[in-house]
Amino acid sequence: MRSAHRLLSFITLGLLAIVVTAGCGKDDGEISFYHAPKEPVLAAATMPAAAVAPEPAPAASDELAWTTPAGWTQLPANEMRFATFRVNENPPVELTVIPLGGGAGAIPANVNRWEGQLGLPPTPEGQLDKVVKKSSPSGLDVSAVDLTGSAEKNPRQRMLAAIVPFAERVWFFKMVGPAEVVAGQKDKFDAFIASLHPSTAAANAADAAPAAPAAPAAPQAAQSTNTPSPNFARSSGSKLTKWETPQGWTEQPNPTPPRMLAFTIGDGERKSELIVTRFASDNAGDFLSNVNRWRAQIGLEPVTDASAVAMKDQKIGGDGEGVLLELSNPANHKGMLVTIGATHGDLWFFKLLGPDDAVTRQKDNFQTFMKSVQFGGPALEPKQ
Repeated sequence: MRSAHRLLSFITLGLLAIVVTAGCGKDDGEISFYHAPKEPVLAAATMPAAAVAPEPAPAASDELAWTTPAGWTQLPANEMRFATFRVNENPPVELTVIPLGGGAGAIPANVNRWEGQLGLPPTPEGQLDKVVKKSSPSGLDVSAVDLTGSAEKNPRQRMLAAIVPFAERVWFFKMVGPAEVVAGQKDKFDAFIASLHPSTAAANAADAAPAAPAAPAAPQAAQSTNTPSPNFARSSGSKLTKWETPQGWTEQPNPTPPRMLAFTIGDGERKSELIVTRFASDNAGDFLSNVNRWRAQIGLEPVTDASAVAMKDQKIGGDGEGVLLELSNPANHKGMLVTIGATHGDLWFFKLLGPDDAVTRQKDNFQTFMKSVQFGGPALEPKQ
């Protein structure tokens, strides 16, 4: 295992964009971003870690609140999730809450990804209205799914999930487990989603009048909360603290932000490269623009619809969650793997680029590396 003690930068997929070019090669300009005048994140990223103050936590208007059903227990901090609830002890089943950048909420791509996770065929885009249930609690735009996996899996798996765009982020709520266990939690999940509201709405309501009794969402009393994991705060202080270097990978010394870690793999015409970057959540470009920048790097034409971009689930670290994009150009034999993950309010990008056959040979090593990484930051102690 290796340790890194460097300050890193991140993205959450905003709307205004300029290409990063300062202090790095042209291929490092993979994430577009705009500078928020009050938060010069990349300038701070060049300073010693001790000199950089953590970015303040997001305003209440940037967060969602909810009513936690009785019997659900919020679990200890997890740097990859905003919140996690244990809904069943044996077997253990959890509901996770993960906010990502605004471009991550394409309904077709996410629903098809979840269907693949359960061994189901993808639903054609024209038939998604049969799978996705729409609702508008507190004026929010909620898209929810209830998916039951293939009977070949024992026990059969069922997933309840919802996608909720809010305040330039997309919030993912997901519960997956044995079908009979999840069935017993369906009413509570629906009540939980129906209770979602902007956190300021709860604060304003509390100031205006005494709280009214909540509608019975479960047999027992429920409690209202929007308490995130203490380790999840939108800041520019997260960093990669540990990783396992696969055999044949050579770490490049003294990376320049936004490139924070890089490896050379092989040599000559078979040489490929893994680049790790991180961007602050308020300094990011949109998802489609970045996908098209990656496509251009291997000579592919741009796409016009972000929902057409195929994604797979990706394991990050011990219990982290992310998505994986695989790109290949048969015309010039170039390939790319890109993993996108969120931690401590930051988005991280892990990009493996090189000849198509070399990238294919490194897939197992890439997965090993992704499962080995650990994160840390000012408010986030690295795991021991």
